[in-house]
Amino acid sequence: MSDYNLLSADVFSKMESLEWFKGFVVHQYGDSARAARLYPKIQAVRLFDAHHQWQQDVDRVSKYELDSGTPDHYKQCGHLVYWLRRSSPVVEWVDASNNLGDAEGLPDLPEHAQMKELLLKYGNEYLAFDLGYRICRYFEVSREDNPLSEDGRLLTPDYLRTISHFLKTKNVSPHAMYLILKSLFLR
Repeated sequence: MSDYNLLSADVFSKMESLEWFKGFVVHQYGDSARAARLYPKIQAVRLFDAHHQWQQDVDRVSKYELDSGTPDHYKQCGHLVYWLRRSSPVVEWVDASNNLGDAEGLPDLPEHAQMKELLLKYGNEYLAFDLGYRICRYFEVSREDNPLSEDGRLLTPDYLRTISHFLKTKNVSPHAMYLILKSLFLR
């Protein structure tokens, strides 16, 4: 198991460390893109910016929002998705399917092609949303009173394409992202 596992109740406290945050995002983005046999090239300074802005927002929300105190996973992920998307850390893609010199240089399967198309068009948007969504799903599945199974609330390709397009072409606030994430797990 990787040190950068998002299936951990202390994932937010770990993300407070800039170094852990950078390694975590690089690892998670790489895992998510692997299905399309793409590997993201990530610019560290953009991750620094996302981390800094996310931390400032979480601190501000902790002090001045309705209930004060530590924001729940939806609110933290809403701000995380917003700043990762806005900082756009993926600056280039390496396509392993074009490299015939290694074992991955094989033609794409249809599901690989769909994911590759999504990532090439909306990579930063999709990966930011996917990370926030997966963290929220972990917290919801982990609740004792939650009827979701481990794979509960999986999203359709059409939904993922739509939300990625929406995040790329619209100005979606962190608070709107919070509501989007929370609405996905309403009972």
